[in-house]
Amino acid sequence: MIVAEGNPPVVVEQHLLPAAVGRRTVELLAQWGIDAWVFTADRWLVQRLDGPYVSHEQRTVGFAPTVVQDLRPHLDGVGKIVGVSEDFALLERGEAGLRRPLGEDASVVRSQKYYLDVTHPRANKGTAVLALAAHLGIPTSAVATIGDGFNDIAMFAQAGLSIAMGNAAPAVRAAADLVIPATNEQDGFAQAVRRYILGDGGA
Repeated sequence: MIVAEGNPPVVVEQHLLPAAVGRRTVELLAQWGIDAWVFTADRWLVQRLDGPYVSHEQRTVGFAPTVVQDLRPHLDGVGKIVGVSEDFALLERGEAGLRRPLGEDASVVRSQKYYLDVTHPRANKGTAVLALAAHLGIPTSAVATIGDGFNDIAMFAQAGLSIAMGNAAPAVRAAADLVIPATNEQDGFAQAVRRYILGDGGA
């Protein structure tokens, strides 16, 4: 879902996973031994509260998940399914393992070493750049993007200026126009804005 500021906020564009693709995704993640989370417009569904990164995500999003025994009955209106694991190598293998059977029916990409995002093929950050630029009436050449995850590569491809964080993986840095050496923990985002967008040479 792509939302623009407003009162109430305006939904600019939305691409949901078909329920059949969602069921296949949940089943494949289970076969790989990877926990699955389901995100709808207003709910975050998990199967166990003590699963990896649940407490971390709760702090990030600011609300608690809903625990359900079986995710499969709750796959209408799903924006994203996330595979979660503390085994980063397993999640990397699972990324390739899901891409093959899901094919063009879904986008499968790791947003973090521990998160594997499965969305509608058009529900990616590249589409968000195009939709928001059109909504605001500005050319994409005037858009700057900053990111550090594999799911940021799609928005890098659409923006006039793309900046990778210092903590980004080599493939992510290679896809960007510029790299700010500082990491998230070193306030790299602010440094990138000052140095490359505002042009004040801030470090």
